[in-house]
Amino acid sequence: MAAQSVRKIISLDGIKLSQELTWLHLQDLIAETDAHLYFVRQLSQDQINLPFIITHCWAGRLHLCCCVPAEDENRLRGILRSENSFGRRFQLVGSVGLISMFPHRNDLRLLYVLIDALKAASLTVYGFASSISSLTFVTDYAELDSAVAAIKQHVDLPRGFVPLRPEFRIRQRPLSPGGCR
Repeated sequence: MAAQSVRKIISLDGIKLSQELTWLHLQDLIAETDAHLYFVRQLSQDQINLPFIITHCWAGRLHLCCCVPAEDENRLRGILRSENSFGRRFQLVGSVGLISMFPHRNDLRLLYVLIDALKAASLTVYGFASSISSLTFVTDYAELDSAVAAIKQHVDLPRGFVPLRPEFRIRQRPLSPGGCR
């Protein structure tokens, strides 16, 4: 059944779009080396936010996918270069964005409908995840509006719907040695 033939049987309360991000896929790490813990610790120390992260471990091998703000891509590359255990086991894709639909109401039809709608619109999906309240897809940042248009054809949204977009960013400065100032 193609996405075009699906009636609007699923309703959403809203869609939220992210700022421009960079996608990272760390693959095939040996879980016992704790390289992933080093990675997360370095992100924390460098105060690089993770608006999206998914991981899985299978047969002692860890895979981690995440997004960081695009302006932090060079610092992310520095972290990846500084840890020998990453080697060439990572892929970076610049200029991606998140599109989050909420609430999904535990309706698996939504997942099928959205994957099919994005595929029919020839949009790349780098990854997706679900939480208790939202379903989030990672796609090309320049295509976020096209993704919204593709999704709107297959779901009911509130009258006068406009996707939520980030209007401002709060950037933390590192604490000075000895505490707050």
